[in-house]
Amino acid sequence: MKEISEGVYYLGLHDYDRKIFDQLVPLPQGTTYNSYFIRGAQKCALIDAKFAARYADMLAAENIVPHYIICNHAEPDHTGVLPQLLSMFPKTEVLCSPKCSENLQNMLHISPDRIREVKDGEELDLGGQTLK
Repeated sequence: MKEISEGVYYLGLHDYDRKIFDQLVPLPQGTTYNSYFIRGAQKCALIDAKFAARYADMLAAENIVPHYIICNHAEPDHTGVLPQLLSMFPKTEVLCSPKCSENLQNMLHISPDRIREVKDGEELDLGGQTLK
């Protein structure tokens, strides 16, 4: 975990074994799974729950327990480890668009009780850090 700004951390993994994206795009150098962790004074949020199983291990090693997981969209490269994370963190809430919510429920069987649909322009105050 690397701090890139006060209270904002980069979490990433390099997957050297991945050789193709979407069965179409060659990845001769592999790919990276990039996420961000935002720590406010009262709460914290994880942006994206990447595909690699090692990702959950990295969060556990850093003692990260997010209040929120922000999902930008429901494709597996952004949500692949989400069911595992929600199991690890039973109080964590997923924040996403209504369409993403529908897809998470249909594709990953995420309970709607764990999801809060966010509308355009809505803000989330973490305590000194605000997400919009």
